[in-house]
Amino acid sequence: MHWYFIIEGTILVALLCVITVLFWDTRRRQ
Repeated sequence: MHWYFIIEGTILVALLCVITVLFWDTRRRQ
């Protein structure tokens, strides 16, 4: 089992969540 893939996946999911939150926050302000 490779820990690298687990860490990589977690980082990708976290980045996706942050981008989604920022995207919806900017759309809601307009």
